[in-house]
Amino acid sequence: MTVVSKRVSIQWPPEDASEPTTTMVFTAPSDKFVDLRPLKIPQTEKEEKFPFEWAIVGYEQVLPENKIQFHHTMDSRLVNEIYYAKKNNLLLPSTEDTPDIGHFTTLPNGDKREDGEMLNIATGKIQPYIEIWRSLDLTRATPDSPIAASEQQDVPTVKCIVLEVNDDIYEGRFIIIGNWAQGILNNKKTDYNENYSSSMSCIRVYFRNNKWEPLVEYGIDIEKFPVGFTGKIGDYQGIWKCIELS
Repeated sequence: MTVVSKRVSIQWPPEDASEPTTTMVFTAPSDKFVDLRPLKIPQTEKEEKFPFEWAIVGYEQVLPENKIQFHHTMDSRLVNEIYYAKKNNLLLPSTEDTPDIGHFTTLPNGDKREDGEMLNIATGKIQPYIEIWRSLDLTRATPDSPIAASEQQDVPTVKCIVLEVNDDIYEGRFIIIGNWAQGILNNKKTDYNENYSSSMSCIRVYFRNNKWEPLVEYGIDIEKFPVGFTGKIGDYQGIWKCIELS
């Protein structure tokens, strides 16, 4: 199913729930996703240089008992550790994928509650968390009015396009869903840049008034994203190839 999800809140019990980001996840019918979590207000110099809680490319796997495993094929936390290690001539970190599994329940208002355990960056420990997610109405939601999808309505038909790149220099994914698009690109060969603490570039855009409006832009390769792609499966735009269209 084609879904654009907005995170409403995250909670690390017994702390109160909050939302320090403008997190959105774009998921294609193939279960491929792009998960981008920009910080609303970066608090540290490190966050200024990479103003995201997390940036993930991956795919979903449905498990029994209302659980979903999120497989990370590209993860900003690992990418940034590698970037830092190369800059400082340190040993490269392990690339082992830590399981990311959430248990989902539907709340009375239609939002989804996700329970699981993951690393809390603030404490450096694996802790239980609760996230609340809201699926957006793909024909009516805008950046200014994130209208929730209704369980009683038929899912609107909107075009979903997935483009990917994976060569000697770049790896990334860009997903277009209706008037929304979001992508992450990693430059595996980039030299260290003092203005950034990551080799990643990230983008989120929204189409209105006959143009794609940038909502999030970060990184040295921001101009390489295939914003405005209108081709078919197998077509290229720059370094990107269309691998899915529905």
